[in-house]
Amino acid sequence: MSTYRSSAKRDAAVADDYLANHMACRACGAQTHRDELSAFGAQCKACFDAYCRAEQPRRPPPRTRQERERVLQGMRDMRRSTGGISTSEAATVAARLRALEASGMRLTDGQRWVLERCEAKAGMVEAAA
Repeated sequence: MSTYRSSAKRDAAVADDYLANHMACRACGAQTHRDELSAFGAQCKACFDAYCRAEQPRRPPPRTRQERERVLQGMRDMRRSTGGISTSEAATVAARLRALEASGMRLTDGQRWVLERCEAKAGMVEAAA
């Protein structure tokens, strides 16, 4: 026959074991296994799926000549400060963005723009005018 103390100790041991492997999801607060949180950016699978389905805010690409020039000048300045991007780096960036797209993630307009430029630099496609 178990006593209250022995069953309380057993319950505390079970709870400690559970909590050692579980933490709260940062989005909904549900107790989730650490492996799942690690795989999905500190979120449970349900919250991660909801995040992936959500429409990301769209920022339109530069439309006017002045906007395009400002973006290009910013890229030139960044390229000078970082020493530019090599053809192999451009291919790596393009491959990573294509992999994200293939996994079901919707690329933003900015990511799509970078993808086009990197593919053009790496010779993967013809450069768009």
